[in-house]
Amino acid sequence: MRANLLRQSVMECVPSDHEGAIHHLDAADEKSSILVQEVCMATFALVSLDEARRLVLPPRRAVQEQYREYVRNIGPDGAGRLELEENDKSITERARLKAAAREEGINLRIERQGPVMVFWVTDEPPKTRTRAAATSAKAPGRGGRTRK
Repeated sequence: MRANLLRQSVMECVPSDHEGAIHHLDAADEKSSILVQEVCMATFALVSLDEARRLVLPPRRAVQEQYREYVRNIGPDGAGRLELEENDKSITERARLKAAAREEGINLRIERQGPVMVFWVTDEPPKTRTRAAATSAKAPGRGGRTRK
């Protein structure tokens, strides 16, 4: 019975105020007592190789990989929905989606209605702003500030 009590005490790790605290346990027959020192171990778990690689990525890279996974999982007939929180910026989320789509070789159509963004795969090439288009909208001339 004494060995059984000792085995149970060592196997259970009860949090205490002091690490490595020594407890005095009274045995059932009250003639002997056992001193038990708590031994706590780290918690081990098995994870997939993908999860392990994702856990060691820098935070920015982890976010990029997460967006790439979202875009990858859409499929040709699916769509995605992104609900913006109060502190999220729609321009940042749109840029993340566009970058993920570009890295995956996919064209996305992204629409926003209030705090919700929806996106789907499209055959249309992404709209790009070119320098020529931006300057053609201005008045003809050299551009820039005039001389005094």
